[in-house]
Amino acid sequence: MSDIYTIAKSGLKAYKEGLATTGQNIANVGNEAYSRREASISEVKSGSPDVLQLSENLSFGVKVDGITRAFDQFIDIQLQNAKSNFSFSQAQTQVYNQLENIVRPDTGSVSQRINEFFAALSTVAQDPSDIAARYGAVDTAKAIANSFVTVAKGINELKSFVGENLKANVSDANSVIKQLSNIQRELMGNTNPTGVRNDLLDQRDRLLGQLSEIVEIKVHYKNHGEIEILAGTEGQGQLVLSGFDTQKFSVATVRGANKVFIGPLESELGTMVQISSGKIAGNLSAEYELGRSKAALDNLAQKFVDEINEVQTTGLDLDGNIGENFFSLASVSIEKKPGTDSNAQLEVFGGSSRYVNEPLNMNYNAEKDYWQLTDQNGQHLGQFKGSIQLDGFQINITGQPAIGESFIVTFSDKHAENMAVKLVDGRKLAASSYYLTTRNTNNSSNATVTTELISEELSSDLTRLNDLFVGANNSANPITFKNNGVLGELQNLDKLEDLTALKQQTKLQIATPIANLSATSQLRVTVGNTAHAFTLGSHSSSIKNYSDLAELMNSGVIRTDVAVNGKNLTFSDLGLSAGGNATSFVISSAFLGNSDNYSELTAGELSGTSGLLIPGHADFAGLQVLTKEGVHLAGTPLSQAQIQTLISLENGFAEGAKYTASHLSTGAVTNYIGAEISRATLSGDFTASVSSLATASITDSNLMIGQGTIPTARAKMSAPLKIETATGLSLEYESSQGMMAGQISAALNDKISQYGINASAYNYVELYEIPSETVQFNLKGDNFTPARIDIDMSSGNIQALVNQINTYSESTGIFASKSASNALVLEQRAGNDINIEAVSISGSGSIKVRQLDQYGEVINSPQNTASPAPEISTGKYAIVGGQIQLTSPSYFDLSKSGAPITVAQSEFASGFIKRTFEPDKSSTSYSFKTLKHSDDASIGAAGLASVAASSSYKLEIKGDDSKSNLVAKIAGLHSDDLSGTVVAEKLASELRQNSVQSGIYGNTFSFSNGFPRNGDTLEFRLGDQKYRATLNDVPSYVIEDSNVKIDGKTYSQAEALKQIVASSNFIISGPEDNRIRVGFTEVSGDFKLYAVANDGVISGHSLRLTSNNSSSNLNAFHFDNTSSAFIQGSEFDTSTAANQNIAELVVGATTTSIRFENGAITPTTLAGLGISISLEQGSTNNKKFLKISIPNSVSDQDIRLKAIQYSSNFGIKTASTQLTLDGNGFSLSEYGNDRIKVTGSVQSLASETISIDGLSGEDLIVISTGNVRPSILGAATASTNKLNPREISAQVTSDDGRTVVLKDTKTGDYLGSRTLSSTNDFQFRGFDWQFDSIANKNDEFLLSTSGNRQDDASNLVRFNRLASLSETNGKGGYSQIYSNLVTDTGFKSREAEQRLETTRAIHDVALDRKSEFSGVDLDAEAARLLEQQQAYQALAKVLSTAKELVDTLLRSF
Repeated sequence: MSDIYTIAKSGLKAYKEGLATTGQNIANVGNEAYSRREASISEVKSGSPDVLQLSENLSFGVKVDGITRAFDQFIDIQLQNAKSNFSFSQAQTQVYNQLENIVRPDTGSVSQRINEFFAALSTVAQDPSDIAARYGAVDTAKAIANSFVTVAKGINELKSFVGENLKANVSDANSVIKQLSNIQRELMGNTNPTGVRNDLLDQRDRLLGQLSEIVEIKVHYKNHGEIEILAGTEGQGQLVLSGFDTQKFSVATVRGANKVFIGPLESELGTMVQISSGKIAGNLSAEYELGRSKAALDNLAQKFVDEINEVQTTGLDLDGNIGENFFSLASVSIEKKPGTDSNAQLEVFGGSSRYVNEPLNMNYNAEKDYWQLTDQNGQHLGQFKGSIQLDGFQINITGQPAIGESFIVTFSDKHAENMAVKLVDGRKLAASSYYLTTRNTNNSSNATVTTELISEELSSDLTRLNDLFVGANNSANPITFKNNGVLGELQNLDKLEDLTALKQQTKLQIATPIANLSATSQLRVTVGNTAHAFTLGSHSSSIKNYSDLAELMNSGVIRTDVAVNGKNLTFSDLGLSAGGNATSFVISSAFLGNSDNYSELTAGELSGTSGLLIPGHADFAGLQVLTKEGVHLAGTPLSQAQIQTLISLENGFAEGAKYTASHLSTGAVTNYIGAEISRATLSGDFTASVSSLATASITDSNLMIGQGTIPTARAKMSAPLKIETATGLSLEYESSQGMMAGQISAALNDKISQYGINASAYNYVELYEIPSETVQFNLKGDNFTPARIDIDMSSGNIQALVNQINTYSESTGIFASKSASNALVLEQRAGNDINIEAVSISGSGSIKVRQLDQYGEVINSPQNTASPAPEISTGKYAIVGGQIQLTSPSYFDLSKSGAPITVAQSEFASGFIKRTFEPDKSSTSYSFKTLKHSDDASIGAAGLASVAASSSYKLEIKGDDSKSNLVAKIAGLHSDDLSGTVVAEKLASELRQNSVQSGIYGNTFSFSNGFPRNGDTLEFRLGDQKYRATLNDVPSYVIEDSNVKIDGKTYSQAEALKQIVASSNFIISGPEDNRIRVGFTEVSGDFKLYAVANDGVISGHSLRLTSNNSSSNLNAFHFDNTSSAFIQGSEFDTSTAANQNIAELVVGATTTSIRFENGAITPTTLAGLGISISLEQGSTNNKKFLKISIPNSVSDQDIRLKAIQYSSNFGIKTASTQLTLDGNGFSLSEYGNDRIKVTGSVQSLASETISIDGLSGEDLIVISTGNVRPSILGAATASTNKLNPREISAQVTSDDGRTVVLKDTKTGDYLGSRTLSSTNDFQFRGFDWQFDSIANKNDEFLLSTSGNRQDDASNLVRFNRLASLSETNGKGGYSQIYSNLVTDTGFKSREAEQRLETTRAIHDVALDRKSEFSGVDLDAEAARLLEQQQAYQALAKVLSTAKELVDTLLRSF
């Protein structure tokens, strides 16, 4: 009976639970997160652990195994995926639809405004002078800008909205993960082994659904309700929940776009994760598309602005000015570093072209209280407190910054929202084109050419040298390259100043602790095998850093311990310079391989520590400067191997570039396309001089003097002239019969100039000792009919003869200049022959003839050095052939019939000394190149590197003493002394000091004798020069009895005279400033006037009064016939002097020999003149000097002391020339019939230097072909031209019409060459040249510039071409490009909507499957409820029946 009870009882209990479960289901019928429950029951058998087993065949009722949820893992995963995809589409579609509305507004789209703009320009084209039409075009431009700005801002705002949504999505996702983590903790904390709380599982599944809507997830289901969640694309997901561990989502901007990261809760970012579905992915996708659309809009805006501005700025406005920019995209953004709390504010004014789209960083240095400005690479740009100006913009800082304060300033020109119209005045619309292409009217074809500006790509791999040539560059701070080869490019160059390659000085580096130095420490150096010691002494205590020691040594404070020639030497005396830092001391030596200036530094030590010797070098860097078309402008000609290696696209040269050295700088200055190009080296260019006979000028200078009729046939080359170079030239040239030097040089240049050799011709001939008789001759040069010269020379007026010859110069090409009192120089400027025929001289006189070289020196040929000298007289003729000079920066071989002709470097051909023969001035000028940035003593920016002043200049003049020349040498110039003017002054001073001294004295006078008045003058003569001295600043005075009152103060007459002399001065005028010095000197209380030639007189002339002085002026200055001038030599030792003639005294036409004999001089006077000659006592008993005293009674004529052989032994050095300083250098004029020879040399730390001026915006490439790492200095100035003014002629040079040579129209200089492409065009210098058909050979087309077309519509044609997209250059087509953007946006919007519909359907199906499987069905639940109710009632009946049975049984007992 107990079984029946048990069965009934268990059944009632089970179905009660079932009824409760069914009721729960029915109660949650509207709860989408609820999963249907079922009470799972099973039979309780005897084998069950719930009962004591009695029999295997007995049953004991039922039991509830548990309440189960209707859950299918696969169905839930499907729904999660469907939710992710549906949410993705919803987020994406919402944004796409909004974007479409932005880019395609109802009215006023960008495309519409662009079309209106071009329509307005077409209206202006009909009448460019119509102001109203011009302003209408400007108004449409403003509408374009507004339309672009509206669309750009709309996209930016939408992007910001998406960004905010994305942040909200990430926050929501993190919130859900946190809730899931909490549920997981409860689930995993459940200790019931038989079941899990279904309500927690429902919450979990609801949250998983929410999370899947936000982000793509992958859920792994584990036992007891535990799950593991990965977020991200399949196979790349990152765990966000595993066990008790969670990670968070975060969003950050990376390269302008938002990215999602997953990482630990405590981390800032974590790992970037790829997500392909969910709201986050939808927003990321939409943001990406917004970025693409914005980038497309920005690109269109930039293309539009750039191309419109390009046309505008290459045209002319109504006033004839080059157009200014039409539109602008420029803007500046300021970002303050977060986390700093201060009131500092930053303002930026202006804009930058150099730092566009490159962030500039401003950091506050609190310790030093200033702001530091750096670029994105950390390069220091400047430091300031309140304001700084840089590259066209200004930054102002206000307020008090905080420690660590920083700002980021970014200039931008890429964003459409910044579009603005810069042109507001309709007159400024550039309707007319600056460039115009025309065809030559003589062309034989009908071909025409159009040109269109294109954007040339810059050589991105080449270093931009313009940026390096800034700041304080000097020899201690050079630009040093790692390798030779192509060094970089100079862009848009106008001027290049002294591009210099440097040698390296020998250095001695010593490293010993500063603490080791004491008062007894010595610095020891060995210079030129001589050791020199410098004891630090008391200065040691002030040496805290080796820079302190360097300053002490360089300033000369510390000198050698032992005197040399009575002087304790400084570092400068030894040619040394020092630098230092905290740990090292460095000494540099000025020795450059020539011990004439400085000796070599070979060793050294400091306080017992030996130094490390670092040898210098004088290797040649071989700087080469070329255009991008391969035109070699400066350097040495390239070899064929170098051409093949260097002239390439990879090295920055243009496609189609061809090497040529035709314009290579040779000589002092070369001109190319209007620019002056010069290159200087210490040794100069290689030169050779030949006559028109192809023989060396010194062998046969082609001078023929004969009797009778001049030959009809001109002499010609007996064999070809052969020229060979390392650059590949091997040429034999033989002139045709009758060719002269000028003609030959022109013909040679056609053949050799492209190899870097220049041929020039000159012809100078001097006619001297012309007799004072009637002179007649025929003169022929370029003229066919002789010019008859007929002049009476009895008066000795050589200028009259010069003038008569020059009346025929236009026909003869021959120009005459006076060279001496009875001599002249003839110059045939083309270098061709000078013929003097039919000579007739009235008496028996003759005219001597000699040829001069290009510097005015006598050509040392047999004809010119013959004795007697060549001369022409009655019945004779002279044929004077010209000379040909070949010049090249590189060595070349020259020969004739196998016999070599000398080729040598000339210090005056592209050297540091410029020498110019000026026959019209009867002089040769000299100027001196100095390089302060390389030759001045300098210290590196860090203080360690030092460079010793190393330049030296030497000039040597052939003296009248054939055994001794006049030599001047200066070295170690510093600072302001490194100028050409100062070098000339110092050399002139030393040359003069080595010569004789000259001056004049008046008679002594007292106050009672009278003092000259203000304005009184004296005129002096020094050789051929005259100087006037005017008295000035004589104070007013009043004589009172025996006293004198000056400025209210009373003096004695003697004191008054001193006061007057002290106040007075002379103003000197004449050919050279400060050439003579005039003043008063005191003699035993009285005074006398003196005048002296400063330093000395090279020519040996006396300084004398001219005959132009009035007797009143002479008397005023106390001159009479007893006053005397003097000429004196230097001291010499009479005890060792030999008996011989020692000099000549030239007075007018009379020459008197002066002899030294047994300590005495003869003669002592010149009879009839009163001139005295004496030996005056010198500094010691045996030292005396020669003095010539010339009384004023001697007439005004040339008087000079002239050296002869061995005169220098007697203190007399002269040369037959007068030196005159001017502002740039000095000139040496010829005196008498003697012609001097001059040599010079220069030492410098610079091995070569190149300068270019007036290039007007060319791009150049700089190469080093030497075998050394080049160190260079220089300064580059970019062209300020808005447009390149170069006018270009393009000439077809090939028979097929496809090869074009381009030249500078103004100069005819070669620019480059091109071959037509298959589309009949080529690109050159920023233009696309388009031929409409093939032209014929020799057809020419001109690209010209003009400012006179401002009222035509030629530029509007170019504007309107931009309305459509060009297939050739890709320009224009803006409206279509924007329409494509709109179409693309619409397509993506429709695509997104379709995807939304698809994902919605899939989502709905998945949701239905979930609902069908896990949801509550009321019908099913009602049926189940009825079933369970009936079972419950039946079991109750069983229980009541059992009770009745029991009761019956009990009653039966």
